[in-house]
Amino acid sequence: MKITVYSPESGLKNPLQLLKDLVRDLFSPQTHELAIALFKRDIKGQYRMSFLGLLWMFVPVIVNTFIWVFLNKQNVLNVGTTTIPYPVYVFAGTLMWNAFTQGVSAPIQAVNKERGMLTKLQFPREALLVTGLAKLLFDTFVQLVVFVPVFLWYHMPFTNWLLLIPVVLVATPFCGYVIGVLLTPVALLFEDMVYLIPFVVRFWFFLTPIIYPVPNSGLIGWIARLNPATPLIVTSRDVLAGQAPTMLPEYWITVGACVVLCFAGLIIYRLSMPIVIERMSA
Repeated sequence: MKITVYSPESGLKNPLQLLKDLVRDLFSPQTHELAIALFKRDIKGQYRMSFLGLLWMFVPVIVNTFIWVFLNKQNVLNVGTTTIPYPVYVFAGTLMWNAFTQGVSAPIQAVNKERGMLTKLQFPREALLVTGLAKLLFDTFVQLVVFVPVFLWYHMPFTNWLLLIPVVLVATPFCGYVIGVLLTPVALLFEDMVYLIPFVVRFWFFLTPIIYPVPNSGLIGWIARLNPATPLIVTSRDVLAGQAPTMLPEYWITVGACVVLCFAGLIIYRLSMPIVIERMSA
């Protein structure tokens, strides 16, 4: 019988043991079994009571694309020249932006949903993060289905770059998920984050080249190039459209930085959850 010892001492006093425990719980069969059970429950229950059901996964991308394309055709919005048809440009950019921003909120929602279980049961809390990531990637791959008709309608080329589609569909939302993991303890302690995150995301949208190309000069061009989301969206859109990525080195640097931050986020999450749960129970 496995015996687990809980100590009031901070894990920072023994960093090596902290890492061992983190890796053990992250990859333990108990974590995976619980994550799979929660994932199946969430997928079955998603949109169960809604009339359109799973169609709600596609509605935001379709509506946003229609609005920006309409404004561009009416010359209300002048974005200049794009390397691919503008509807494809906006659709692919919006699709990947949604995946990225859903990644930011996914871990917070996954943990917040299980408040009752956190305060009553002892289990590997990393299972909630695994569940949130699995659901995020599932939603991202499903949403790609609606992009296929757009790709074919505009006769986009079938190139070798399309082989990177699974990579960007995992890496881009993963980077958003890492941000969410870092924010999860704060979001659980302070409900202000529920209002702050959507506000920042809406503002961030206009600073990211989703509906317009990266400007070559000016303040917006400077901001866009410093924006960490820019290489994620630009490269993902290029790959989805079968184009040679123009910011591929920056993309790999950003993803690599997110991998490092992921480990930092997991450590912060593990150290802070006892405090968060104590506050929940109070």
